[in-house]
Amino acid sequence: MAIFLTLAATIASQLADPSQVQATAPRAELTYADIDAGIGYSTNPRMSQSTGDGGRGFGRLAVRGYHVRRSERSNLTLSGYVENTTYTGKFPSDQIAQLSGHYDVASSEKVHLFADVVGSIDRGGQLETRLLSSPDPTIIPPQDAPPPLPGTSFDYFSLSERIYRVSTQVGAQVSSSPRDSWTIRGGYQYLARRGSTFDTNESDVFGSVGYDRRVSERAVAGLLVSAEYVNFSGPAQYTVVTPQVTGSIELSSQTQISGGAGVSISHLETGGQTRNSVGFAGNLSVCHRGDKDQLCATVSRDQQTTTAAGVGNAVAAQLSYSRRLSQDDSLQMALSAARYSQGISLVNPEFSLAHTTSFLGSVGYNHTISNRWSLGTQLAARTMSRPGPDPKADLSGFFYVRLRLGDML
Repeated sequence: MAIFLTLAATIASQLADPSQVQATAPRAELTYADIDAGIGYSTNPRMSQSTGDGGRGFGRLAVRGYHVRRSERSNLTLSGYVENTTYTGKFPSDQIAQLSGHYDVASSEKVHLFADVVGSIDRGGQLETRLLSSPDPTIIPPQDAPPPLPGTSFDYFSLSERIYRVSTQVGAQVSSSPRDSWTIRGGYQYLARRGSTFDTNESDVFGSVGYDRRVSERAVAGLLVSAEYVNFSGPAQYTVVTPQVTGSIELSSQTQISGGAGVSISHLETGGQTRNSVGFAGNLSVCHRGDKDQLCATVSRDQQTTTAAGVGNAVAAQLSYSRRLSQDDSLQMALSAARYSQGISLVNPEFSLAHTTSFLGSVGYNHTISNRWSLGTQLAARTMSRPGPDPKADLSGFFYVRLRLGDML
């Protein structure tokens, strides 16, 4: 818990009146630590297929720290989350956690450097149902955000596993002219899955080179070539290269559409077998950052290398939304869905992810009582369908009391 207490500092004593929010300039710095304690109920915590596994009441304690600092030259974001959930009856407790950091700096007028690091412990995709993005839409977002780090997948083998993840990347954005720029990055990710029949380790080396040209005041077009090498325990090796045409259009000062389309060329070696394939890869995103709200929706299709079963194709959709409803009330939402197809399983040749569909969703409401105390509730859902018996869906609700720590530095 100490890591979050060291992050805590002064936060504004009261939120602006809602009639004044739009006129308030975005804050360039925010630091706090929240402690949530409460009770809830989950219909199927382990997403078991057995009809004999009923729902469980639970008590939950979570600590979250967040720090963001913006200046004309640099951006720094640090966040952390640690949670313990204790269930009723003779049922094991769950612990999940995530620590992340991002830093970027304009080292000169033409060179912008960035670095990211993420470490997490998860079970059954539960981290994906926690609302860990910044709840305050008035914080200035970094401009020309770098490519995101790869994540993990919520698939059949992930239901009962504990997943350990460490990811990092470094890169640079270089302006070669007033209209042209390059983005170069490289990174590494390590995943370890424990607690199921098939324990696996995975090392992932990735990188990309992108070129963008501003073709008008609001439009950018470019090219992106990304490559990834994955070494699965087993052993098995997987390589994929994805060239894409990319572009973005600013519909307004607050709304942007971006995307890319290309092909994924992959090579898989496992158990003395090799397989080469070529498939479509693409993505489309719409993001809006208002004075009181944030919305981002993404759809994509690509070669998914972070499934517990091995390599597969994934069609995915994600939606995140947050809004300041009034001076004392805020709302957050996160939804994601994916459909997997699998040709060769790397952990069990008899199992395939073909026609497997998963859904994760959560919504949260928070009401501020005073500068330090608030009440809230969160609802979450996890479902999965696949060939054969489907695990029962998990629906959960959590009511909490939140204490915000500040003025400690």
